[in-house]
Amino acid sequence: MAAGVAMMIVSVSMLGADLSWPHVVAAELVIGLGMGLCVPILATVALSNVPADDAGAGSGVVNTAIQLSTALGVAVVGAVFFSLTRDGFTSATATALWFNVAVFGTAVLASLLLPDTRIRQPHADGR
Repeated sequence: MAAGVAMMIVSVSMLGADLSWPHVVAAELVIGLGMGLCVPILATVALSNVPADDAGAGSGVVNTAIQLSTALGVAVVGAVFFSLTRDGFTSATATALWFNVAVFGTAVLASLLLPDTRIRQPHADGR
Protein backbone atom coordinates (compact mmCIF):
# COMPACT_ATOMS: atom_id res chain seq x y z
CA MET A 1 0.00 0.00 0.00
CA ALA A 2 2.84 2.36 0.84
CA ALA A 3 4.42 1.70 -2.57
CA GLY A 4 1.18 2.67 -4.30
CA VAL A 5 0.89 5.85 -2.26
CA ALA A 6 4.54 6.65 -3.05
CA MET A 7 3.70 6.22 -6.76
CA MET A 8 0.84 8.68 -6.30
CA ILE A 9 3.12 11.17 -4.52
CA VAL A 10 5.63 11.01 -7.38
CA SER A 11 2.86 11.45 -9.96
CA VAL A 12 1.29 14.40 -8.13
CA SER A 13 4.64 16.06 -7.48
CA MET A 14 5.86 15.68 -11.05
CA LEU A 15 2.65 16.32 -12.96
CA GLY A 16 0.66 18.61 -10.65
CA ALA A 17 -2.41 19.87 -12.51
CA ASP A 18 -1.50 17.75 -15.54
CA LEU A 19 -2.14 14.55 -13.59
CA SER A 20 -4.34 12.22 -15.64
CA TRP A 21 -6.37 9.15 -14.80
CA PRO A 22 -3.80 6.53 -16.01
CA HIS A 23 -1.35 7.76 -13.37
CA VAL A 24 -4.01 7.54 -10.70
CA VAL A 25 -5.22 4.10 -11.85
CA ALA A 26 -1.73 2.59 -11.74
CA ALA A 27 -1.10 3.86 -8.21
CA GLU A 28 -4.55 2.87 -6.97
CA LEU A 29 -4.10 -0.63 -8.43
CA VAL A 30 -0.96 -1.10 -6.33
CA ILE A 31 -2.73 0.31 -3.25
CA GLY A 32 -5.68 -2.02 -3.81
CA LEU A 33 -3.43 -5.05 -4.22
CA GLY A 34 -1.67 -4.17 -0.97
CA MET A 35 -4.97 -3.80 0.84
CA GLY A 36 -6.19 -7.07 -0.60
CA LEU A 37 -3.11 -8.80 0.74
CA CYS A 38 -3.20 -7.37 4.27
CA VAL A 39 -6.89 -7.14 5.26
CA PRO A 40 -7.69 -10.89 5.08
CA ILE A 41 -4.54 -11.74 7.03
CA LEU A 42 -5.34 -9.13 9.67
CA ALA A 43 -8.91 -10.46 10.02
CA THR A 44 -7.58 -14.01 10.36
CA VAL A 45 -5.12 -12.99 13.07
CA ALA A 46 -7.80 -10.98 14.90
CA LEU A 47 -10.20 -13.92 14.90
CA SER A 48 -7.65 -16.67 15.55
CA ASN A 49 -8.42 -16.98 19.28
CA VAL A 50 -12.18 -16.43 19.07
CA PRO A 51 -14.14 -19.57 20.00
CA ALA A 52 -16.22 -21.06 17.16
CA ASP A 53 -19.47 -20.29 19.02
CA ASP A 54 -18.55 -16.58 19.05
CA ALA A 55 -17.20 -16.38 15.48
CA GLY A 56 -20.15 -14.30 14.23
CA ALA A 57 -19.79 -11.74 17.00
CA GLY A 58 -16.02 -11.65 16.58
CA SER A 59 -16.37 -11.09 12.85
CA GLY A 60 -18.81 -8.27 13.50
CA VAL A 61 -16.36 -6.59 15.88
CA VAL A 62 -13.50 -6.92 13.37
CA ASN A 63 -15.61 -5.51 10.53
CA THR A 64 -16.83 -2.64 12.71
CA ALA A 65 -13.25 -1.82 13.70
CA ILE A 66 -12.17 -1.83 10.04
CA GLN A 67 -15.04 0.46 9.01
CA LEU A 68 -14.50 2.84 11.93
CA SER A 69 -10.74 2.98 11.32
CA THR A 70 -11.27 3.65 7.61
CA ALA A 71 -13.69 6.50 8.33
CA LEU A 72 -11.36 7.98 10.93
CA GLY A 73 -8.38 7.71 8.57
CA VAL A 74 -10.26 9.48 5.76
CA ALA A 75 -11.29 12.24 8.18
CA VAL A 76 -7.74 12.76 9.48
CA VAL A 77 -6.14 12.76 6.01
CA GLY A 78 -8.87 15.10 4.78
CA ALA A 79 -8.22 17.47 7.68
CA VAL A 80 -4.48 17.41 6.96
CA PHE A 81 -5.13 18.09 3.27
CA PHE A 82 -7.59 20.94 3.77
CA SER A 83 -5.44 22.59 6.42
CA LEU A 84 -2.59 22.75 3.86
CA THR A 85 -4.48 23.85 0.74
CA ARG A 86 -3.36 27.44 1.25
CA ASP A 87 0.12 26.19 0.25
CA GLY A 88 -1.28 24.91 -3.04
CA PHE A 89 -3.12 21.83 -4.18
CA THR A 90 -0.06 19.84 -5.24
CA SER A 91 1.83 20.46 -2.02
CA ALA A 92 -1.22 19.72 0.14
CA THR A 93 -1.90 16.49 -1.75
CA ALA A 94 1.69 15.27 -1.47
CA THR A 95 1.84 16.07 2.26
CA ALA A 96 -1.46 14.30 2.96
CA LEU A 97 -0.23 11.29 1.02
CA TRP A 98 3.04 11.25 3.01
CA PHE A 99 0.85 11.02 6.12
CA ASN A 100 -0.60 7.80 4.63
CA VAL A 101 2.90 6.40 4.02
CA ALA A 102 3.80 7.13 7.65
CA VAL A 103 0.68 5.34 8.90
CA PHE A 104 1.40 2.32 6.68
CA GLY A 105 4.99 2.23 7.94
CA THR A 106 3.75 2.34 11.52
CA ALA A 107 1.36 -0.51 10.72
CA VAL A 108 4.24 -2.58 9.36
CA LEU A 109 6.19 -2.05 12.58
CA ALA A 110 3.12 -2.82 14.70
CA SER A 111 2.54 -6.03 12.74
CA LEU A 112 5.75 -7.37 14.22
CA LEU A 113 3.93 -7.45 17.56
CA LEU A 114 1.12 -9.68 16.28
CA PRO A 115 0.95 -13.19 17.73
CA ASP A 116 2.12 -16.18 15.71
CA THR A 117 -1.05 -17.95 14.55
CA ARG A 118 0.51 -20.53 12.22
CA ILE A 119 -0.82 -24.06 12.53
CA ARG A 120 1.99 -26.24 13.75
CA GLN A 121 2.40 -29.58 11.95
CA PRO A 122 3.72 -32.47 14.04
CA HIS A 123 7.22 -33.72 13.24
CA ALA A 124 7.67 -37.11 11.62
CA ASP A 125 8.91 -38.47 14.97
CA GLY A 126 5.64 -37.46 16.70
CA ARG A 127 6.86 -34.27 18.42
